[in-house]
Amino acid sequence: MDHHGHHTTSRSPTKEANQGQGSQGQNRLQNLCCRRRHLKCDEGKPSCLRCLRDKWTCDGYSQSSPEPLYVSGTSSYELPLHPKSDEMTSGPSILCPALTGGVLASTADNALYYHTREWVIPDLEMIDGSREFWHDIILPLSYSNTAIKHALCALGASHQRFLASYPGNLNNLGHSIDYDYQANLKYSEAIALIRPVMAENSASNIQTALLCCTIFICIENLHRRYADSVRHLRAGYQLLESLRAARSPETSPNGTSSPPEDRNAGVLKTLAAMFSSLGKSIGAFTGDTTFSNITQCAPEIDMGNPKTPFLTITEAEVSLSSLNAFFDECLFGSDTLPDIDQKVGCKSLAQSATESFIHALDLIKPLFLSWTSRMQHFVMSVQITPFGTLEKRRLAVLSLYQTTWSAFLNTDPHNTVFAKSDYERILSKIEQIVALENSQTRPMFAFDGHLVRELSTICASCTDAEIRNRSIMILRSMNRREGVWDSWEVANIYEKVFKGLEDGTLSFDNLPWGLTQLLKELSN
Repeated sequence: MDHHGHHTTSRSPTKEANQGQGSQGQNRLQNLCCRRRHLKCDEGKPSCLRCLRDKWTCDGYSQSSPEPLYVSGTSSYELPLHPKSDEMTSGPSILCPALTGGVLASTADNALYYHTREWVIPDLEMIDGSREFWHDIILPLSYSNTAIKHALCALGASHQRFLASYPGNLNNLGHSIDYDYQANLKYSEAIALIRPVMAENSASNIQTALLCCTIFICIENLHRRYADSVRHLRAGYQLLESLRAARSPETSPNGTSSPPEDRNAGVLKTLAAMFSSLGKSIGAFTGDTTFSNITQCAPEIDMGNPKTPFLTITEAEVSLSSLNAFFDECLFGSDTLPDIDQKVGCKSLAQSATESFIHALDLIKPLFLSWTSRMQHFVMSVQITPFGTLEKRRLAVLSLYQTTWSAFLNTDPHNTVFAKSDYERILSKIEQIVALENSQTRPMFAFDGHLVRELSTICASCTDAEIRNRSIMILRSMNRREGVWDSWEVANIYEKVFKGLEDGTLSFDNLPWGLTQLLKELSN
């Protein structure tokens, strides 16, 4: 604690200093399971799945990652759990001409753009909490930037296909449209527009490509082409780093960097947080905890005076994000886990990892207590009633994180299993958040998220049948995809896992960490 009454803790430079809202606190349950089941990812290096399957090349970037994240086996990233797309469409599509000159040249394109603006972006804002990116950056730029506008039309087409094909969805979007064909056509048009943009290696063109890359990640995840999504994410990392390098003092003409209040600097910071959060989600999805993240330095964490309330919800979110990143750096910053090339069970955890975990808990407890105190003062100092649905959801998410953190810090470091009452409280918090979002019955999609992933981790870590069944029921009721995490896919997989545990064909101690690895285990 410093002389101002603030709780501060110094640390070495961290890789995860500034995460997006979707990643705050969500690693608590993951850390619980990840420590029990550490699995080194089996990374193959073939061409991307789409190139192999469709004889199609996506060369919208000047250079792509040489090592795309990939789980060996032909379809691990496209979990075969939904009805096939050709069962969901019928009849020829009526497609109008493409966009030209930055203006939407057809009624169909106008409809797709409208769909993105009115349906897709509100969901992205609600689940991700990233309004400043989608509403304040992407939408205004799309009015004058042809490539971004095309990408948003492609996003709208892919989202319509997502709605039409999602299990149990009763919305009638007009089944005379071939959603697959329309989505692929619009995506191809958007990719084609990126090529000339990338031909001129200017900062503005690189930023356009970076923003389109972020939209393309959404499109690939909407189609469940998760390996291609990872390829776009890696390309996004490269583009982001090239822009950062161009803005560094060493490369600027006068030897000085741009001021921190620069709007472009804010865009890069937002994207860094979004990519970092999504990278962690993909790591949990694949079982690879070493997935690369944006490197950022934050040598000290300051929780502020515990007697002073947060001024805004955003301040509370940012503070909790720093807390989460600090804990992850303490736990994973020095690679203490053994280098293992095959699946291992709980009992294979190295002693050094447990010692690192205990040390991290000792450091984090006073910081969390300080955050909790400030949060409680904030809640008492504001009137919740006038808040809109979005603000109420943000508060509900913070309450979920607080509940998860409390349970996590109260566990025995040598036996990190939550009490049943803790699981029940966490599930109740998740149900409250889902209830705030379910004003419409259509499926929801987000660039990234935390609820599906957290429910997956509960299924992976809890042995109580009642808690497991309740988690499955919530997953079934959510009808959502958060990045690579789809609630129906997760529910289907864990129903099979629970059946295998009951009939003795699977062992809880030897279950691998990571959904794609778990699917491989089931297929064996």
